[in-house]
Amino acid sequence: MIKRLLFSFFLCINIFCSAQDIHFSDFYSSPLNLNPAMAGEFDGNYRYIGNYRWQYGTVTIPYQTVSISADVKNNASRKKALPLGFGMLINYDFTGDSRYTSYQFGIPISYHFMGQSKTWRISFGVLPQIIFNQIDFSRLEFPDQFINDMFYQNVKTKENATDQSIRYFNLTSGLNATFITSKKSALNIGFTGSNLTRPSLSFYNDNSSRLNRRYAAMTKFRYRIVPTIDLVPSAIFQFQGKLREFQFGTKAMYYIDNLTIPMVNCGAWFRSRDRDAIILNLGFLMNGYLVGFNYDINISKLKTASNGIGAFEISIQYIFNRSLMPHKFEAMKCPTHL
Repeated sequence: MIKRLLFSFFLCINIFCSAQDIHFSDFYSSPLNLNPAMAGEFDGNYRYIGNYRWQYGTVTIPYQTVSISADVKNNASRKKALPLGFGMLINYDFTGDSRYTSYQFGIPISYHFMGQSKTWRISFGVLPQIIFNQIDFSRLEFPDQFINDMFYQNVKTKENATDQSIRYFNLTSGLNATFITSKKSALNIGFTGSNLTRPSLSFYNDNSSRLNRRYAAMTKFRYRIVPTIDLVPSAIFQFQGKLREFQFGTKAMYYIDNLTIPMVNCGAWFRSRDRDAIILNLGFLMNGYLVGFNYDINISKLKTASNGIGAFEISIQYIFNRSLMPHKFEAMKCPTHL
């Protein structure tokens, strides 16, 4: 019970002070959350992605994050067509005992520049968002409700918030560059700036409590070591206020001569916010759907409360490519004299 109270207390501090943004362990599996410049950055016409994350269920009410996105790329080969990518991003985040909930609605827009040799392309993107946050203060436990180390729910707290819900506008921008370094390799480098508007994030009508800007640099390198295996090392470094986080690791993608499941992958990353977690990855491509599973093994000091159980993630991605669809041929009437 004491561990749970302490855990809830520190999580509450995190909500009000640092307000960590939504992010996923397999960060490239949610590209529009990672970098709005990646809108339309894929081979095909339409892309649909769903992500789900479950965290800290052994200690408190699980943290849950759901992200749904869809984006499209404009056909730049058409006359007068701009090389644009745009889409829709919806996030739902549910946090612990306080039922702290965030609803996020955004429209990522990107512009793509491609070199004449088609060996490189650079994209710039923006993500305007409307965000609604709400919290249930009746489910929180405050210090003035403890008497002689005993908690009394009927004791009225002096913590009186002016609002149970808030809404604000937020803006993210990003750059993304892709270089085709050889027939066997490609390099991706990106940079984002989030919370650029520094919105007020306070239920006490305190304008001085503002969300810190978050900056992130990410990279991914894809190299084909043999005809059936690709190695994909990736890394991300983020900082927000006084907080720092970096993550690095590698995926291995194995291609199979199978029409139903032509590819399987596995990998691992290490994430550090004071040695935070080891992340294991497993995935496959089946009938055009790219499915990924991730599991965070908690190795930080928090493992005392979490029993080493961190988070579970699942991602599903589908890309519709019109050029790969079977073509419909119209019947032709033969001349009567043949």
